[in-house]
Amino acid sequence: MSDNRAAAYVRADGKSVYRASSIGMCIRALVAARRGEDELPFSDYIEEVLAAGWEYEDAIIQRLEAEGWTITRQQEEFELEIDSNCVVVGHIDGVATSPTGID
Repeated sequence: MSDNRAAAYVRADGKSVYRASSIGMCIRALVAARRGEDELPFSDYIEEVLAAGWEYEDAIIQRLEAEGWTITRQQEEFELEIDSNCVVVGHIDGVATSPTGID
């Protein structure tokens, strides 16, 4: 699932927010995003990779469920407090539990 929020931004409560999907990005790009500067678009290759992930996610979940897996917590939002002024936020794709009960 995608949305249009910046990779980093300052929330109304004054906390700096870094999106989990942005972890590992260039530090300069994260600082620029947090300052509200325009982000550069993804390369065509990265856009293709992201599109493939979005396209196949439902099919993969359906196949796992057909094989007896249980998928829970899909797109559940999480927030990890780094310190009193900084958090990492994101969404998990889901938690898969095998038919034998092993996650």
